[in-house]
Order: sequence, then C-alpha cells, then structure tokens
Amino acid sequence: MKEIKCATPHCKGRPDRKVSGEPACQACYRRWRRYGTTEKKEPVKPAIRFEIIEQNSIRDESAGCLTWTGATDRDGYPRYYDGTRYASGKKPLVYVRRWLLDQEYSSWPKGQIVEDVCGNRLCVEREHLQVATQSTGRKTMAGINSRKNECWKGHPLTEENTYLTSDGRRQCKQCRWEAAMRSQGKNPDELTRGIWNGNKTHCPQGHEYAVYGAFNQDGSRWCRPCRINTNRKSVYGITTDEYAAMLKAQGYKCKTCLTEFEHDGIRTTAHIDHDHETGKVRGILCQQCNRALGLLYENVDTMRRMIDYVLANK
Repeated sequence: MKEIKCATPHCKGRPDRKVSGEPACQACYRRWRRYGTTEKKEPVKPAIRFEIIEQNSIRDESAGCLTWTGATDRDGYPRYYDGTRYASGKKPLVYVRRWLLDQEYSSWPKGQIVEDVCGNRLCVEREHLQVATQSTGRKTMAGINSRKNECWKGHPLTEENTYLTSDGRRQCKQCRWEAAMRSQGKNPDELTRGIWNGNKTHCPQGHEYAVYGAFNQDGSRWCRPCRINTNRKSVYGITTDEYAAMLKAQGYKCKTCLTEFEHDGIRTTAHIDHDHETGKVRGILCQQCNRALGLLYENVDTMRRMIDYVLANK
C-alpha cells in the first residue's frame, strides 16, 4: 500500500487535511488558513546569542545584576524562544542561564543545576551564576538541610552525632538510635546510648577491627573470625570451643598426614572433614587430604587398590 505524505515540500507531517485538493498535514493547513501559503516563513526571532541577552535585559548598577525582561517559565526563570532552533526541528525554548554556562562547560554531570549568588532569579549576569547540586544549592531543600546545625528534634548535628548515608544525606545518630530502641519495645529515655557502631574499634567478641575487620559494599563492617565461627556453627554444628579442643587433641596437625597447620591470625590451612550423608564431623584435615577424600568419593576399596598399586611398583 502506497504511503500518503504531505504535499508540502520538506514536510514530514502526517496528512489529515487538504489544501487545494492536495493532502496536507495539520501544521501546513494552519499556515495556509492564516497566511494563504503552506511555506514556512523565516524565523521571527533570531538565534540566542550574547547580544540578544543584552537587548532583553536591564543593567542594575546598584546590585550589579543584569535583569532579564523577556519571557520566563512558570517558576520565573529566564527563557528564550529560539526561532532558528525551531526551523531546524529542534526544541525552540532555551533556558538563558543554562545556555550561558553551556558556553563554558562542554558537558553537565548528572544532578547539577544553575544557581544565582545574588538572589535574583531573573539575573543573567555571568559573574552571578554558578554550578551547584541539589544537595548544596542555596534554594533547594536538600541544600538548606545540609547547612542546618540541629536536627528537627534539636539534637546538635556535630561530627560525632552525624551519620552520612550512601547518597550523601545527613542523619542524626541520636534519632536513629532512639527509633531503633522504640522498634525493640524499649524506652530510649530510660537508656543511655553507647558508642556508635562506626566508632567502635573492637567487635563484641573483642577482635580488633583494624586487624580482623572488613567492609561490605554498603559500608557496614564485619569481623572475619566471628563470621568464620558463625559459618562453622551453622554448617558443621560445632562451636568455637569444640573446634579448638579438636585442634588441641590432634596436636594442631592433620589427622592423616600429620602436617602442621599454618595460621596467619585469620586464615588457616585446617579444614573440617565430615560425613556428607550423616553430617558427623570426623576430624580436621589439611587441604590436600580433605580434597583427596573428595576426589576418591571416600571409596575404601579404591584407596586399598591405590595402596597396593604404589607398594607393588616401588
């Protein structure tokens, strides 16, 4: 099926009207009714440039501002209709203050905005404009909150009492602690807040974070020995004391090859061996012996044949 197009040259509109018997789009039809021709006229307003900004502004010598007198958006910020951009098929509305800074910055990082230092939102003086973010802007709620010295409950937002979230927002540690206590059914007025977890140097078991600590992706800390002990308890069902007693009973050596275990304070070459069917812990082996049992599928007959094979070929 042949596609019907607007009869006007260089027009890409979809025809839903007719002009002199020829198919025409809505825009061409309106131009024909208004001007008697479907051809586009030359742009009424020229392209935005520094001279255009000067012509549409008034200089305030007392404040040093260049106040915009042209059109504005619904928030009262300077805006200009660029006829050249419209003729080329681009969006014709240009934010003047943003355009001024675009002449210096080739790209804008995400989240950055234009802010005036004089407090006049109609000011287009380049010296009065600067780049800011939502969290640092003087007029944004995030920027206003970032400069407060107290939280909404009156707690001082000092360095010791301020918690920074992953996205850079500030939160009161005292308020967070009180909320946590109330969620546990406790009255925070009857309790005393201890050291903030981020300021602790040792875990609850006494391990030093500087030596044994690690960080998650969200910034929270955890203790390596405590996590190893927790995993050992959940997987093998033995406590830290039971594990230490087994090591002592074996003389801190592998139960099969009698190789002494190495330990760097965090990691060790000792591996717990257990029956995969019953889950019973049989002993502590080195990595090679534990792996050898797994590769042989703990088949006693295979082990005996291997022993006979080695003895017979010596």
